[in-house]
Amino acid sequence: VFDGATPIREGFEHSIGGLSLTALHTHGHSVCGMTFLIKGLERMVAITGDAIFAGSMGGGMVSYEDALRNNREKIMTLPDDTVLCPGHGPMTTVGEEKAHNPFFPEFQEG
Repeated sequence: VFDGATPIREGFEHSIGGLSLTALHTHGHSVCGMTFLIKGLERMVAITGDAIFAGSMGGGMVSYEDALRNNREKIMTLPDDTVLCPGHGPMTTVGEEKAHNPFFPEFQEG
């Protein structure tokens, strides 16, 4: 941590105009992995970094179990129309990932 810097932790919130940002600790791929939720737009946006990708998820470089659990509990529980912005590849939505992502079969029908 740099002198005078305040680390961002789970639950950190900040507002700018009509937008609000909330931090979720989504470690597993990396120790300090964070997802940032942005509210106040037409749809909620989650900047997920390497936690989850369209049709895949980031490798558990720290802990695969933690990565999978954090994705299930903190990302896949967001509203289906939440736009996911991963660190690589195309944007997607929670609903698309529930329907098609092979890492989360518990959300898929039939």
